[in-house]
Amino acid sequence: MNLQLKSIKHKYKIELYAMSEFDWYNNIHNFIYKEEIIDSEPEINSSEDINKYIYLEEKLRENSICSEDMIDITFKKINVKSIKEIEHYLNKLFYIQYNFSANIFLKTPLKHLVHCRMGDYEELYGCSSYMIIFPNDGVRISCAFNFIKTIPFLSEVFSNKWKEKTIKLSYDFEGNILPGPELYVCYLPLESLIYRKMTEEEKKSIHYSENDDYYFEDQNLLYSIINILDKKR
Repeated sequence: MNLQLKSIKHKYKIELYAMSEFDWYNNIHNFIYKEEIIDSEPEINSSEDINKYIYLEEKLRENSICSEDMIDITFKKINVKSIKEIEHYLNKLFYIQYNFSANIFLKTPLKHLVHCRMGDYEELYGCSSYMIIFPNDGVRISCAFNFIKTIPFLSEVFSNKWKEKTIKLSYDFEGNILPGPELYVCYLPLESLIYRKMTEEEKKSIHYSENDDYYFEDQNLLYSIINILDKKR
């Protein structure tokens, strides 16, 4: 009985691991960009609706689809979620306990976003920002591209040259679809994300001093997180 139970638990762990590590992209994409089938003939209530329908007919004809065939076409719309809905889903899908922002213009590159615990997530959803979630550590980092470039692994991931996937988030804001951050879910241990050496120009931008300690000098991401949390205590 114990062997059978152990076998079931082992099988369950393997399936759960596979879903979270390899299918996170599909899970998030299907949630945010969920399609809904609508009637083949859209409801027309205004001149704006008429113009949209005419434009659609023109596009269909460009693709050699005649008006008689339009009755057989299934139209779909995408129900984009709000930031609140996306956050609720991400926190259900992953364990996010600590939220940080990051920028190279700080000696300690991370800033602990305590207010996120109160449900204030809007600053994480800037169009030009990047979001990295570390499910195994309960950590999420929202950062500018200058921080991405300080860690070679992340720089490669967001270059779209690897098989590792990233996803561009979008969200609904007062009826408008706005582009959000580019998301990557990382299952590597935090200590494996090593900073590269900064260039002389980058050092000048932060008023570098040889007498001070900086995060990019032979340190890793785990060290930065521990350092910033220790300062909060």
